[in-house]
Amino acid sequence: MSHFDDDRYWAQREFDRNSETQDHAARSAVDAGMRAINYCFLLNGGGCVALLGFLGATAGSATKSASPVIQSSIASLAWFGWGALASVVASGLAFGSLYLAAESFGAKGLQWSHSYVVNTTASRRRGLWFNIALAGAVLTGLSSAGFFLSGLLAARAAFTVGW
Repeated sequence: MSHFDDDRYWAQREFDRNSETQDHAARSAVDAGMRAINYCFLLNGGGCVALLGFLGATAGSATKSASPVIQSSIASLAWFGWGALASVVASGLAFGSLYLAAESFGAKGLQWSHSYVVNTTASRRRGLWFNIALAGAVLTGLSSAGFFLSGLLAARAAFTVGW
């Protein structure tokens, strides 16, 4: 009898594959979380910095015609701030969802008979929380883009009204 006919051989292969998938999911969670944190601030944070720089230069000129522009454009800062906050929440939820996916793989049951790796109550529960966190990450990520767009439109309105 060869090792290909042995159930323990195939079970061990499945155990190893499950372990590798769990390790990969955990590494992906950390990598994705770090990238998301780095990229999320670029859009909304950059909008805040650019607008603050413009407002500082405009306020320094202190002309009466610039006053309505300054007052109107301050509202767009709030949109960019909410967008930055939403991006932080989205990155946290994305990290959490990937971590839950890795934990779901780790909570699966291992057995020596065929199908070798089976879902357990804990793995199903973590899988459900993974889906909830993932949906939250997608929605808050989309809202971050919406806040950025609202900030752009508010800034555009402030600049066209004032001059």
